[in-house]
Amino acid sequence: MTTEVVIMNKSGIALAADSVISVYSDGVHKKRGNTGSQLFSISDVQPVGVMVYNNASLLGIPWETIITVFRESLGDTCFPRLEEYGFALINFLKQHDTMFPIEAQRRYFLLNFQSVCIQVKNEVELLCANSLVDDQRKATLCAEIVQQQLLKLSNLGDVEELSEQQANEFVSELSEEISAVVSKVFEPWPLEQESIDQLKQIAKLLIYKLDCENEMNSGLVIAGFGQQEFFPVMQTLVVTGKYCDVFKWKVSGGERIDNANQALIEAFPDNRVVSGFLTGRYPELCLQEQGLGRVVDALSTEFERLRTTLNDIEARKIPTENLLYQLSRGENLLAQYEFLVQSRVKEVLNTLATRPIAELARIARSLAQLSLIEQQLSLKINSLAKHIDVALIIKDDGFNWVNQSPQFA
Repeated sequence: MTTEVVIMNKSGIALAADSVISVYSDGVHKKRGNTGSQLFSISDVQPVGVMVYNNASLLGIPWETIITVFRESLGDTCFPRLEEYGFALINFLKQHDTMFPIEAQRRYFLLNFQSVCIQVKNEVELLCANSLVDDQRKATLCAEIVQQQLLKLSNLGDVEELSEQQANEFVSELSEEISAVVSKVFEPWPLEQESIDQLKQIAKLLIYKLDCENEMNSGLVIAGFGQQEFFPVMQTLVVTGKYCDVFKWKVSGGERIDNANQALIEAFPDNRVVSGFLTGRYPELCLQEQGLGRVVDALSTEFERLRTTLNDIEARKIPTENLLYQLSRGENLLAQYEFLVQSRVKEVLNTLATRPIAELARIARSLAQLSLIEQQLSLKINSLAKHIDVALIIKDDGFNWVNQSPQFA
């Protein structure tokens, strides 16, 4: 998985990104180590940079190419606010129809649909990994997962500029290709006709629903300074494709440094290692603690309910005071632990707020490298990236490379 780290304080921004590029072939997510950069300058005259994660291309065109052309088109143009660079990039994509012809949109759609089908099949195979299951049973499991996926997509918000009617027209022109994808991916499973129909509904929903979690989406992290901004700002966008000549995109987040928020550290797309560094615990443990807290709360509530309904004789049969004490003690321990975690977060951020910008670069690079090592140890990737690109963005000094892959230096 791609690893990108952003650290900001009042002095500036440190960006770090590995050289593992995500590509797609026949709907399968693949990675190519040390093949390209994912960190770029957006402007030749203003202190603004961008990192790309997940899909390294948009409808087959590398983001490196898109950003290079966009930077040239900007020229000396400056914007008062950082977010306007992100909006300008989206407008640039919308205006350049020749970069994304309808044939490319159809090809990308079929690749996206095939990727979803492969994800469904992989989930079924995972469920059957430790047992002997015939194709009929796999088809039954597939029907359940397809139904879940259909429900999930149905509940997502619509893209404002796309309608269900447009999606119907787009998909109807590719009906034969869609059927071919289903046959290719799920052969030799004897899928029920209902499952096939639901897969075709999923194909339609991929057009006009805004699915920001699809692995074929591209994530953009834009960071820097607007012309009228004195402290760093970060904006995150998700670009999910282009169908019916309409771009699907969304602002997924944003942060800015000010007197109340003097430092920030985030990682994309997986914040696991950085969260562990910041809080002293991994996100999985957070979920376990939250679950434990809910159990304690439920036990306390249920015990109080039972105690009020029992008569005096029955109440004497259970050690009420001791049980209440133990439950209260559990609640206090959880509260104390959460206080310690938040204290650590505050301490780390306060330290980052006072560190010189060059030190932020070293920390960002170290965390990106640590995240890659963690992924290798957990067998998520086969090899480590040889290079971590690092750049600093400072208001008066602009975008400057600290470490750049040799082929791009």
